[in-house]
Amino acid sequence: MPEVLAAALLYVVAAGAVQLLAALPVAAAAESLSENDPEAAGRFWLAASVFAPSAALALTVLALALARGGMLPPHLERTRPHVCWRWLLERPDADWHFTVGGALALGLVVFALGRFAWRWVSSTQVGRLAAAHVGDGGERVLVAHSDEPYCFAVGLGGGVAIISRGMVDLLDEQQRGAVLSHELAHIVRRDNAMHLVTELCATLSALVPLGFIYAYRWRSAAEAACDQAAAAASNPETVVEALELVERATVGLRPEWPEGLNPVYYGGVSPARRAARLMAPARAQIAPPLRVVLWVEGIVVVAALALGRQWVLDSLYCAGESVLKGLGA
Repeated sequence: MPEVLAAALLYVVAAGAVQLLAALPVAAAAESLSENDPEAAGRFWLAASVFAPSAALALTVLALALARGGMLPPHLERTRPHVCWRWLLERPDADWHFTVGGALALGLVVFALGRFAWRWVSSTQVGRLAAAHVGDGGERVLVAHSDEPYCFAVGLGGGVAIISRGMVDLLDEQQRGAVLSHELAHIVRRDNAMHLVTELCATLSALVPLGFIYAYRWRSAAEAACDQAAAAASNPETVVEALELVERATVGLRPEWPEGLNPVYYGGVSPARRAARLMAPARAQIAPPLRVVLWVEGIVVVAALALGRQWVLDSLYCAGESVLKGLGA
């Protein structure tokens, strides 16, 4: 058990540290994105969401492997400078602090993974339920008998678009086609699954909660990409008209989803903002020079890691060793 607590504590702290260190490069890179390419923006924000938890996992495994391996401790040689964590063990109640910290970190990891697994399983079941109502040969659209105007996609793989009777009555045929094209684009892009992944990554790195901002920006980019897909299937004016009608019909209201068919993915971007974004002219790009800065910064970081490889390894060794000792492992 102490090893599990040590791994959880190292992971959560590393995820927060990586999230904090990457914040400025992520912000700079975001400014260099093209406004007219939401697909690229979505890929960028997905990568930004996944980066900190993935890097933290690699750092945690490496730190514990070094501490448990046969590496010569850096403390035996004063000529091997590193970030030393032994001062954390100097307090008389250090073991209590390490235990509480490890328990809280483990609770966060278990909560994040458990919530992800539960939502993944329930979302899969909802998709299968909706697909069973549609049938094998039918269109991947299901009409829900509700006066509330809504339309969303369910399922993680081959999903189904659910549109309410209220939405059908609100829109004309072309507008309905545009709305359904939007939801079917979510299905093709597997946005329900990606939404769960970004939520998981944000929760795992919640010590520095920038991941929740990245997840929101990904949702916004996904909505923009699906709006563009709907505009390509019909025309931008039809999509804007449909969004404006939905905005007027739902202002101040929260749709009541059908029981058991709650949407996994919800964009969180109002129809009015989406309509304005779809019709707004693209602003001039003033940030492409930032790409050069980012490339230079990346080269500097890689060079620093290569030149300071032993310093990094010694620091990770010390971190793993200190946490394991603090937890009595």
